[in-house]
Amino acid sequence: VFFIFENLLILSECIITHTQAYFYF
Repeated sequence: VFFIFENLLILSECIITHTQAYFYF
């Protein structure tokens, strides 16, 4: 369970950075 939660955390962090990049460009 913790492994999946950690993966979701990393995935959400990547999505946030990508959305920020889209907003910036």
